[in-house]
Amino acid sequence: MATPTVTAFGWELHNSSAGHDKFYRILLVEQFLLFNWGTRDGRGQFRGRKVDTVDVAKRSAAQQTDAKHAKGYLVTRDATPFTVPVDIVRDLTSLPVGKIKNPSPKICDEVVKLFKAAAARMGTALPEASR
Repeated sequence: MATPTVTAFGWELHNSSAGHDKFYRILLVEQFLLFNWGTRDGRGQFRGRKVDTVDVAKRSAAQQTDAKHAKGYLVTRDATPFTVPVDIVRDLTSLPVGKIKNPSPKICDEVVKLFKAAAARMGTALPEASR
């Protein structure tokens, strides 16, 4: 039997201006926002936040994307749908609304791996994308 999954969405921006070489990733898993940032070749740091609804999460993600664009970040992995096992989704959405949550490193790495694999399959990753 197949593992139940949920469709998530992610995209990545990169700043290479003025000697910078850093990425900013936004991963939207239902009403949970997972932000990941760091240098292009590194794992980076993670921060997560649960919001009221999926629509609020989408608006928050769009606002964060606009803020990064204003700072010189450019898209290097375009908006990409990807699937996440439902057990990971439950873990990510288990806190009350508004709580900041840093998921376990294992979960963070798995969500990023799923996103990157989907972006590679769908052709939404540009050559400048993080490794």
